[in-house]
Amino acid sequence: METKWEQLTDDIAKGRIDPELNVEGEVHKQLNRILQPDPQRAKSLVHEFRKGFQGIAKRVWPYLCYMTAITTGSMKVYCQKLNEYYAPGIPILSYMYGSSEGVIGVNLLPSEQQAVYALLPRTNFYEFIPVGKCDQIQPDTLFSEELEIGKEYEIVITNEHGLYRYRLGDVVKFVRYHNDGPVIEFMYRRGQLLNLRGEKTPETAIYQALQDTVADLKDVRLVDYTCTDSLMLDRRRNTSQLISSGITSYQDGAKATSDGEFQYYVIFLELERHGNADDEVTGDVSIDQLNMQFDENLRKHATFYDMFRSQESIAPPRVYLMKPGSFKELKRYLVENSTATMMQFKMPRLLNKPGALDLLMTLTV
Repeated sequence: METKWEQLTDDIAKGRIDPELNVEGEVHKQLNRILQPDPQRAKSLVHEFRKGFQGIAKRVWPYLCYMTAITTGSMKVYCQKLNEYYAPGIPILSYMYGSSEGVIGVNLLPSEQQAVYALLPRTNFYEFIPVGKCDQIQPDTLFSEELEIGKEYEIVITNEHGLYRYRLGDVVKFVRYHNDGPVIEFMYRRGQLLNLRGEKTPETAIYQALQDTVADLKDVRLVDYTCTDSLMLDRRRNTSQLISSGITSYQDGAKATSDGEFQYYVIFLELERHGNADDEVTGDVSIDQLNMQFDENLRKHATFYDMFRSQESIAPPRVYLMKPGSFKELKRYLVENSTATMMQFKMPRLLNKPGALDLLMTLTV
């Protein structure tokens, strides 16, 4: 809405879908049949949009009471921007926990700040893999009555739609029981861990460390981020050199790069000034200070990372600041090179695609 408001209001005024939009022909015709011109609404929207987009939600929808969205995991960064900029004071509620495989749980208290979900007992049969055994090919599983409060598990489901002992890849924390059914908190996706020496730093720790780091910067907001490690960048730069250096597996590379340096985390970070998404913030941000603050904050949130940093077997992280709009470019690239649609897309917090890394390295400032 912020970037396409002129096209949007023009369509509302004329009661049509812009013919230049990439909409399938028959769908385009059907939409145009039911749309009606509303020049008065278009005029009022133009008036509000020209004022800017801070607090826009309540200005264009004055009776808006709440919004529904995914508020857990990697989506927290977008919810924060909604609440701080576009819709201050409007609650964002997460009613259910779902996936491509179906609805898994419902939030019994959606107005609470931390979303937790009661698993639906009639849609799936649930088993749970303790997080320490997730790397096993055939790990032992636990039933709902065997869970321990505060412990993390990967969910396994069996249902009438043909999924048999299917590993979702979601890691959740068991919070409590509700009528003998488990209530869980979503933590992260498996495969979205930074893991150089077995420390398995989850995206929740990365996100919290970034939040703490950005909070110390004046008038700056986190737009988006993703991570990789120096081994992936090293592979991207010179795969043949890695092989000739004797680095033939991920764990070999976790010890040192091809030039003998210890491995480190790499963070691609896009920031913006409050109220100005197109203004680069690099002039007021010291990269060295940013690296140091992020390292200190991550050590507070990731115990095993802190241990390996104390042993100096993981090197300090490196943060790359990105140009405005970099993550829009990354999203477009990833969607075009996958089977996912824009609606299905979720920004990966661990990036291991060489082409995507190539793109990001061209967008650093």
